[in-house]
Amino acid sequence: VFKENKIVLVPLNEALIGPITAQLLGSLIVAETWSATLERAHEHNPAPASIVLDEAQLFLNFDISLEDALSRSRSYGVGWHLAHQHRAQMPPSMRAALDSNAKSKIIFQPLNPDDAAAIAKQAPDLQALDFLALGQYQVYANLTAHGRPAGWSLLRTLPAPAPTGLGEQIRERSRELYAAPAPQPPNPTTAAD
Repeated sequence: VFKENKIVLVPLNEALIGPITAQLLGSLIVAETWSATLERAHEHNPAPASIVLDEAQLFLNFDISLEDALSRSRSYGVGWHLAHQHRAQMPPSMRAALDSNAKSKIIFQPLNPDDAAAIAKQAPDLQALDFLALGQYQVYANLTAHGRPAGWSLLRTLPAPAPTGLGEQIRERSRELYAAPAPQPPNPTTAAD
């Protein structure tokens, strides 16, 4: 996936496969992705790659610390994009790793007062009330470029685009191009022979 610049989407819908199965599969995929990241150490100037984890707290259960993964991945050209709803979902060690090693941060509303206070400690020119007052389509962001943070800025996001109605066509074309053929059930007439 990294070498051929591919995209892999892994739907782990807890309602369909169960929460324990979703966590197990997600954690295994993240661990395998971390292993592939480490293999990039032998490459000269590897192409940039990204790992995007929604509900990240469910899938970061591998044997290396998040702090180590975030700091080492940068040198291998891999960026982690971790999304979660609130800080209490993360254990204290994970929160500390994110605070110190996730250099770019984007904060959406609504925040609870505890999260707003914790984020404000990382934003010297802002107060908790600034984060609590975010409106619809507003974010505070502190983005890093060339290893340096740009500073916190209030930004406006765009609303979601209107549905195109092409979702099923896109999924079907992707299946045609990339999915392995479904296994065929045994033929009952040959099974009896």
